[in-house]
Amino acid sequence: MSRSSILEEAFKAYTENLAMVVPAAALILVVSLTVFILVLSVLPLGLIGLLAGKPFSIVSLLLGAPILLLIALAVVVVTSSLCLGTLASMAVTASTGERADLSEAFELSKAKLSTLLPVGLVVSLLTLFFSVIPLVGTAVALTAFTPAFVLVMLGASAGEALEESVRVMVDALSKRPEVPVVVFVIYLLSSTWRLGLLAWVLGAPYAFTLVAYYLVNEVRWAPRAGRGW
Repeated sequence: MSRSSILEEAFKAYTENLAMVVPAAALILVVSLTVFILVLSVLPLGLIGLLAGKPFSIVSLLLGAPILLLIALAVVVVTSSLCLGTLASMAVTASTGERADLSEAFELSKAKLSTLLPVGLVVSLLTLFFSVIPLVGTAVALTAFTPAFVLVMLGASAGEALEESVRVMVDALSKRPEVPVVVFVIYLLSSTWRLGLLAWVLGAPYAFTLVAYYLVNEVRWAPRAGRGW
């Protein structure tokens, strides 16, 4: 298959299954709402304490903020696991030439939630860690671990999915460099201020479809018995 062909075939599969934008948009909506609620919960309490000079309010802030952050992290991890699992399931189906069904993909994602959750937690923490590198950090992390969600839907354990995800993308750099490059560019655009939201909602489904198409039709990836947790 030519270099342009895999990009075209993946794009065709994506455009024939545009419902994939739904889980991508849902993830942004829930994460944005969570951050908004977190800010509304923490910021006023801290400001009131500082302006009024009330130590009790400041202490409440110091004690309550970590708890709220843990709750927010839990919401983000569960949401990202379900949404990205649904997106990955639809991408796998689309890459085989079949029509992806949103409700079926969501049910499959729920069925694999126990595997998706540790993947979502590790990917969320690593993405947060890499985000300290301006602009490219988040894009690098998401590019390296996008295959992890696809691999789970193909039958991998959490440990195997995380391990194989990086290996798959590193191997693709020499075999199919257009795959990691295009995925990276999509996530890079998603990290920008003006194009971020649109690039994510429209681009992430294509990134997942491209990765799924590569794994299913070229790598022909299959889980290894007895691997991982």
